[in-house]
Amino acid sequence: MFKAQERTLGDRKWWIRHGLHVYGKLHLDDGAVRAIQSRNSLFAAGVKKVEGTFHSQTAVSLISLTSGEEVGRGIVSYSSMEIDRVKGKKSSEMEAILGYADSDCIIHRQNLALTKEPNAI
Repeated sequence: MFKAQERTLGDRKWWIRHGLHVYGKLHLDDGAVRAIQSRNSLFAAGVKKVEGTFHSQTAVSLISLTSGEEVGRGIVSYSSMEIDRVKGKKSSEMEAILGYADSDCIIHRQNLALTKEPNAI
């Protein structure tokens, strides 16, 4: 038996959530968790810790610093080394730190899928 869901999961979100191998973890502060739960992109300012080694355009798990639980999964725009250098920084600082900026966010909202509903965390 399948229970009806309030929000349906589109094909791309389902693929991100269930079909991709996760290569690392990004640990997020409470503000970043609330932002992604509101269907916003993930920015460097909310990333507090990078775990694992991964390249850009690979999937990572998003972990709440407060609860230690996975709250989402997403496809990153930068590698683990690059994210480690810009974590906690403003988007406007990324180009100066990295020498380039492909995107102003770490994970665009279209490349992000929640694994827990906001009221379940």
